[in-house]
Amino acid sequence: MTFLIPFDDTLTINFNFASWGSTGGWVPNAYTLNTKKACSYTKHLSGNAWLNSIEGFNVSTDKCPIPVGTYITPGIDKKKLEDMNFPKIYFYGTYKSVARYKNMENEVVGCNVIEVNIKRPWETPN
Repeated sequence: MTFLIPFDDTLTINFNFASWGSTGGWVPNAYTLNTKKACSYTKHLSGNAWLNSIEGFNVSTDKCPIPVGTYITPGIDKKKLEDMNFPKIYFYGTYKSVARYKNMENEVVGCNVIEVNIKRPWETPN
């Protein structure tokens, strides 16, 4: 991750989770979230997994704001990511999360996209 500006509470976040439709294509708005205070809210939403992520990316502080810099991880214990303050019940399927970070002028200053495939316990990974 590279931050060209501090990741702080002057930013807002717009999350939009899309689900993969039964006939193909992404169906937006499976779950949406718009919030102010991007850093504090991300820390809250991350719950106990916040520290795991901060340490995994070698960030110099676990407090807001996250300083400007490039952060690289050799890997994060994904099991610890389960301890988040995030909804834990979803239908099985494929989801895409798009997070847009906006400044006080409502300009997009950053984004990330994550695709997640939630499988039944007896299914094997592809």
